Amino acid sequence: MVEFLPLILPVFLYAETHYKFRYFFSWLRKKEPEIIVDAPRFVEPGKPIPILVLIKDAHLYPVELRQISITVAKSGRSVLNQALLASGIEITERLWWKVFHIDRTDWNGWVEIEPLVEYLCGASSKRCSVDNHKGSSKFPLTTYLALDPRPPAHSLYYGDCHTHSSYTDDQVEFGAPLGASVELSKASGLSFFCATDHSYDLDDQVDNYLKNDPALPKWNSFQKEIGDLNSVISPGFAIIRGEEISCRNGADRNVHLLLLGDSTFFEGSGDSAEKWFKTFSHSNISDVLRAKSKSAMGVAAHPREPVPFLQRLLLGRSEWSHDDLEAHGLDGIQFINGRIGRASEWGAQEWVRLLLKGKRTIAVAGTDAHGNFNRFRQLGIPFVTIQEHHLQLFGQITTGVFLSEELAEGALLAGLKRGSSILTDGPICILEATNDSGLLSKVGDTISGTSLRVEVTARSTRDFGELDSIEILYGAIGNEKEVLALQKVNIKQLESKLAVSLDHVQPGYIRGVVKTSSRNPFTGDPHFCMTNPIWIVPHGRPL
Repeated sequence: MVEFLPLILPVFLYAETHYKFRYFFSWLRKKEPEIIVDAPRFVEPGKPIPILVLIKDAHLYPVELRQISITVAKSGRSVLNQALLASGIEITERLWWKVFHIDRTDWNGWVEIEPLVEYLCGASSKRCSVDNHKGSSKFPLTTYLALDPRPPAHSLYYGDCHTHSSYTDDQVEFGAPLGASVELSKASGLSFFCATDHSYDLDDQVDNYLKNDPALPKWNSFQKEIGDLNSVISPGFAIIRGEEISCRNGADRNVHLLLLGDSTFFEGSGDSAEKWFKTFSHSNISDVLRAKSKSAMGVAAHPREPVPFLQRLLLGRSEWSHDDLEAHGLDGIQFINGRIGRASEWGAQEWVRLLLKGKRTIAVAGTDAHGNFNRFRQLGIPFVTIQEHHLQLFGQITTGVFLSEELAEGALLAGLKRGSSILTDGPICILEATNDSGLLSKVGDTISGTSLRVEVTARSTRDFGELDSIEILYGAIGNEKEVLALQKVNIKQLESKLAVSLDHVQPGYIRGVVKTSSRNPFTGDPHFCMTNPIWIVPHGRPL
């Protein structure tokens, strides 16, 4: 099965180019380490531009890094030329990285960053720009320098709930180091991310991704590094430890389950392609949900992403079914996976279906980024071509969590599990409800009563565009569809506050949705926010 892996898996930045079939030629393979230069796609005002330089497999192909220089251009005109190294560096590590910071002065809007890496490999002096891959575009990095910080709200923290780090390392891909991801995330205005590396990578030997180690050295190192980092980066940032577990659905096909905040390793390797035709995962969805700790959060990962035919055939992969999503103990659903499209729309429909059945399923958003901050790369024709685009970038779509206590891993996990959160790629929506007794409830809370006053505050920035529409949706348990309780369109402001009274409400929920105009300097596309529900129960009785 290993021989088929590059043919059947989507291969993310950063692409592992040293692996190839036995006795098979790879045009992408070269006798030097992979060299990647990366930067965030979005940088908040007042923060320097972090430039990540990453070198992998120098233990096989040692290099001397002689100089790194950066040219920054705006509107086609060079505005900065800067050398980053004071002296050369000998690199022999398996994975070496360093983040350099560029003063953004008073620039805003889009800039192009052209790196030049000069290095000695063997007896040869070489140069590369954004990477040293054969066949990649070598286009400059493009970074948007924001006019405004992300929209503010009291105790709201933005993060990416599905990411991969350097602990995801196998035949076709590897992620960014955890420490590097922290630095680049901070520049983008994030306060946390969930490190959800593949179960079939976390049980490997440290120096051989094709062999497992029952002592779990990678898993143990993963846990320790996150703990150590959290003790240093707190209280301004936190990493939530997690795992993306390959497990069986009701049809005994492989799906992915995000398990957030559990210190116990769960085996899952049915779709790892580490062994020929061994596609039967160790556990099914219910096994994992029964065994997880009470504080951990189980989330269906990208449940409606279409699975390519060869992955279905050779890896036994499939989607989550209706019954799978109703599994006892499943806390959430990650139907937004780095892009808005048909799969996310189908996933949102599944979420609403669950809500209308009375399931308190929490929506979370993530990107599934495998270290890619500025550009997504994947293999095109295996061992021959590389394709690139700007989707599924780290932090491109976020989950915002409202906290009533200090930012920390445990508090964030509890807030996510409670549903005190929003999903957004720019604007925010703050939803509050007051009953006839004057009790105020917020997103993730439960409110009693049959008459409610609902207030919604929507905020955007100049970067994400003026508000275009605000909606409040009411869902009554047992109904087939939600009801539009309030809608305002063509708002043309950066902030708007609306209120509506709801009388004779039945047990159910309310939630908010905000969209912006496509007239914005960041992407030229509309941006969105949706809230998790405020739950409504009669006379305080649970649903």
